[in-house]
Amino acid sequence: MSIDAIRKTESIWKLIFQTASDCIFVKDTDGRYVEVNKATADLFGMHSDQLAGATDEELFGKQATVAIRAVDQRVLAGETIQEEAIKPVHGEPRVFDVVKFPLYGDHGEVIGLCGIARDITAEREATRTLRKATFGLENAVEGILFLRLSGEVCFLNQAAAESLGYEKSALLGMQVHHFTVNASPHWWTTQVSRMTEQGTLQFESTHRRKDETVYPCEVRCRLICFEDEQLVYATFVDITQRRRTEKQLGELAKLLAHYNRLSSLGELASAIAHELNQPLAAITNNSFALAAMIQDREPDSEAAALAADISEQSVVAGEIVHRMRGFVSNHDTIRETRSIDACLTDTLKLLAPHIRHAGIDVQISPDSNFDVQVEVDPIQIQQVLVNLVCNAIEAMNSTDASRKELHIWSAKSASRVSIFLRDTGGGAEVSPEKMFLPFESTKADGMGMGLPISRSIVERHGGHLDVDCGPGGCTFEIALPISPNRATSSATTADVRPAS
Repeated sequence: MSIDAIRKTESIWKLIFQTASDCIFVKDTDGRYVEVNKATADLFGMHSDQLAGATDEELFGKQATVAIRAVDQRVLAGETIQEEAIKPVHGEPRVFDVVKFPLYGDHGEVIGLCGIARDITAEREATRTLRKATFGLENAVEGILFLRLSGEVCFLNQAAAESLGYEKSALLGMQVHHFTVNASPHWWTTQVSRMTEQGTLQFESTHRRKDETVYPCEVRCRLICFEDEQLVYATFVDITQRRRTEKQLGELAKLLAHYNRLSSLGELASAIAHELNQPLAAITNNSFALAAMIQDREPDSEAAALAADISEQSVVAGEIVHRMRGFVSNHDTIRETRSIDACLTDTLKLLAPHIRHAGIDVQISPDSNFDVQVEVDPIQIQQVLVNLVCNAIEAMNSTDASRKELHIWSAKSASRVSIFLRDTGGGAEVSPEKMFLPFESTKADGMGMGLPISRSIVERHGGHLDVDCGPGGCTFEIALPISPNRATSSATTADVRPAS
């Protein structure tokens, strides 16, 4: 090689050395910088000549120099080392990708080392930011999808996969209309057009899981540009619980409106009860007079019995109005010591025509404790029994029952007596828990207040009202505290069983 060629080669290498974007430096065996290129000088904000003879301690500080010298010693021993190192530059930590290799003299001895360092601080920060973003996407509560304009899934997070019931790999490449109910490729094209016009798009949709179950969800999506490709960024959340809550709030609002109307009705009922007192009193007095007149003329006639019954029932009607007025006004009930037998006798006698017309066979257990005494408001307890018996009659009339029987019996414990009424209807269409909720009625014209009011009456007497329903009918239980005065009644309910 000629001298000119050598000089030309040397000048090329110097040109490369000085113009390289990576930091290139040469250090002697004592760790002093012998030669640095322009990129190294620029890193420290100095001229190349100013760095000649400088040490690592002067450039990076004493603490960082310990680690630097440890690596340099290995390189001077003949190793080539590549490492990622953090070094302080002007007080700020910088990340470098460094390669160091030994320099040999003419006789093969190590005379120094050469290093090439690339500042990768910005790259590492970008990578860390990307990892944070990926971590945030993967741990987001809502499902996240990246979709191509064709509707193909190209990215999704774990929440989206779990919500749809697939493995993430199975959803990649899947078309959006495959897991969106009532969607089609045309539907997706329409959504993309709307996003182009409106920007962010929000709507409710229905997703289909892998197991074919469906659920409502709220979707937000918009167009984004990623690496020169236009994508749809979509998030979705399951709103099943929200829908359930909204439904419950709607039911509560409806219930509140009913209660408001019921409150107004209570005030109206009180006023009506007051107005009814006079005509009921006239009916009672006149019917008594009529009964006395007929009794004088025809003592044993049917007319005399009917007049006496009118007198008796008008008194009962007046008592019902009076007691219900007190019930609406939340006044204390009027308690009397009565036998279970007497309560049932009055009820079955009152409903005898209704029972007979419906063809109901009332079966009363002769072994029951109907002579047990309870302390009750007779009118209110009769109201409860009337409600339950009428419900049983309607239940048996509304089904094609082969037999229509109403079974009545009782059971006694040390402190309570329970009256049981079981019909042979088809059971209830709603759960026992809902039967006692206000305004829950299975009748087309029912208000759904009979059972709630009945339970309220029984509970105000210190008892409870429960029901057990099956395909063969419903059994209601009225449990009441036994009166401390346990005198027995000579009457038996079986004697007043209505003819079927």
